[in-house]
Amino acid sequence: MLARLALLLLHCLPSFDSREERVLELLRNLELEEGSWRYHGADFVPWSKGKHEQLVPRFFLLCGTDSTEIDDDRFRDLAVDVLRIYGLRPDLNVAWSDEHGSARLDAYDPDRHLGFELRGRGDGDAFTEPSEDVRDFLDDEEVERVRATGHRLYVADMRAYRDDEDGFTPALAFLGGLIRFLNDNTDGDDVNLGGLLFEREASWRWTIPPVPGLSVAGHAFHESSTVLIAERAVTVSIPCGGLTDFGPPKEHQLPGFGPPLTALRSSTRGAPSVVATKFSVSALAEDDPRPEFLVRYRQMLDGEELVHECLSSPAFLPSDFDLARPFVLELERSPGRYWFHGGPARIGAAAPR
Repeated sequence: MLARLALLLLHCLPSFDSREERVLELLRNLELEEGSWRYHGADFVPWSKGKHEQLVPRFFLLCGTDSTEIDDDRFRDLAVDVLRIYGLRPDLNVAWSDEHGSARLDAYDPDRHLGFELRGRGDGDAFTEPSEDVRDFLDDEEVERVRATGHRLYVADMRAYRDDEDGFTPALAFLGGLIRFLNDNTDGDDVNLGGLLFEREASWRWTIPPVPGLSVAGHAFHESSTVLIAERAVTVSIPCGGLTDFGPPKEHQLPGFGPPLTALRSSTRGAPSVVATKFSVSALAEDDPRPEFLVRYRQMLDGEELVHECLSSPAFLPSDFDLARPFVLELERSPGRYWFHGGPARIGAAAPR
């Protein structure tokens, strides 16, 4: 009986994870599920439609590169998860109407008068009129009427997002805009994703120390790529001096393609940061399973060791890390080939607030 009561109490205890921790965990899981092939080279810029503004990713594509539809239902589910992280209790598919028309809101908290509307579908085409009496989106005039009556509504258009081998990067842009809106319109701690959006940045070219069982080679067709070949399980420790080892931000591939680059020259502590690489993994033999690996960051700050582990090469580091100061990157590798594409790692940090 006491054991059952203890178990019940355990399930009733509130979670003490911060908003930041929960948002970063959501993004880490999303990156593992969807992949982030374009993230290393993406910029995140405002895109305006009418009187609302959202963030969209921009990245260089060769002519003829195919892009595919994004999963708008997945976007909606992620946005609802973020609303709940911020303490909101949204109702879903809420009917709205006034004397001029009617529509349906994706999610809306009636107590906070706050929600979001994701307009259109992930096919990149213009909006089409469904046959139902209540349409599934608000047009520009309806958005303004909703807001004029005191409802706070974040609006984004699906037509601004496309998926090219990467479901993570467009979703991060969408959630980045939503989170900025929630920071401005809710109480409690803000979540600053400016580092993951590369508000400030630097580059870091790793130096791989010699390790028995590990060889380092260039890629046959890409001079800027590095291939690590692990013949057996190995751990590689790569020290970094922080700012002293960083280079300038990598220039955009086309002049005028992205926003002006802001170099990282001071502390990153106080907001999440990122070390982003473009990578792929393959087995040594064709029939072997995909290799397992672990990425670990260690840093000593104020007499305390900070440790962060992840299962992917884009590492979203919490706000207590400071990439401007020395740290150690540890790569635990099982046998396999590990390709790092496109040159040095990209360091992202939030702009000073």
